Amino acid sequence: MTTFVGWLPWTRAAAPRSQRRGGWRGPWEVIRDPSRAFLGGRFNWDDIEWGAVFGAWPEGITFRHIRSGRTLQYTAGQLLELTREED
Repeated sequence: MTTFVGWLPWTRAAAPRSQRRGGWRGPWEVIRDPSRAFLGGRFNWDDIEWGAVFGAWPEGITFRHIRSGRTLQYTAGQLLELTREED
């Protein structure tokens, strides 16, 4: 199966090993989703940022970075940081 990424054809065989074995999962996990469409999904930072630019995320969706614990929420068309810095 050939899919297109941008303008270039991309095949599963050309993918990195991690993507060939069930797909690569990004480090940002959806922990709250009012629409329940993305709940539990994991995304890359670029996906989250572009989704915010184009208004693709439902109002109130919340993402948490699985390693750092940083938390972001999409509200009023912007990504807001919910994580508090500890001194």
